[in-house]
Amino acid sequence: MLQGDFLPSIVCASLFFGRRPPGGRSAEIPPEGEDFCGLPFYSSGEKVHGGCWTDRRFSRRREVLVERFFFAVFLVSTFLLALVFSVRAYNGLVRLRDFCDEAWNGVLRTVRRRRAAVSRLLEGVAGLPGKEVLLTSLKMSCAQNVGAWKVGDLASAEAALSDELSSFWACALENCGPGERDEWTCIRGDLSALRADAEMARDYYNATARDYNTRLRQFPSNLIGRMFRFGEAEYFESD
Repeated sequence: MLQGDFLPSIVCASLFFGRRPPGGRSAEIPPEGEDFCGLPFYSSGEKVHGGCWTDRRFSRRREVLVERFFFAVFLVSTFLLALVFSVRAYNGLVRLRDFCDEAWNGVLRTVRRRRAAVSRLLEGVAGLPGKEVLLTSLKMSCAQNVGAWKVGDLASAEAALSDELSSFWACALENCGPGERDEWTCIRGDLSALRADAEMARDYYNATARDYNTRLRQFPSNLIGRMFRFGEAEYFESD
């Protein structure tokens, strides 16, 4: 009677500490619904409330959830890093393009000042013998709207204007009187200073265009540039 009374307790202790009950036999797992050590047993989940049995399914499910959680964290972190680098690359391209546009506006300002000075000079010229075609060409060149031109067109127009001015100065100095040479020389010096300003503006524009084009060819800016249709800047070739 004593052994029969303590048998359930011995079986429970053996299962809890991983030992076999007296007699060397394994404890029989009771059918579903019966009490085991005073606790309900569920054969489908292999679980006894209170810690007697480990729920393997729940443990495996928890491992899967943890793996999925870390994988989701990895994906989100990768996406955020890619987003940060993309935003930085895009902002860098926009900043360099703005610098390039600002430099181009500086080129246009210096070109307009130079052409305006040439126009004022031509208004004071009564005429040069045999150079009416040259004067007409100069006036037409100075009257054109340079703001609507592309970089290559403006470079060609500036080169043509410089050639026409060289011919004009040669003819003007040849036909001017002794007292007018100093005045023509002073005017020519003023126009040369304006041309030097235009060349400085051109050099600055070419430098900003070089920086912008270099960044546009680098990774990952090249991907962002193709995605948002950033075009390369054209260089202002010297005359």
